[in-house]
Amino acid sequence: MAIPKDPAWVHNLRAHPAIDIETPGDGGIRTVAVDADEIPESEWDRQWQKFLDASDGFAKYTETAEGRRFPIFRLTPTAR
Repeated sequence: MAIPKDPAWVHNLRAHPAIDIETPGDGGIRTVAVDADEIPESEWDRQWQKFLDASDGFAKYTETAEGRRFPIFRLTPTAR
């Protein structure tokens, strides 16, 4: 369910963008080091449309967000 303010994980990711994520890999779960960059406002509409194209369920979140734009982060693999 969407809320009218950004959740805590968004603030944490903005403060600490070097993270590890888990993703399916050959033979199980794989951990990948990534840098998370919030996309610029100029790209938001285009990137949000990709979410809507993937699932119309994302559109329902906007109904309860009270005008809040959902932050979208680009994850780039990095060596650490």
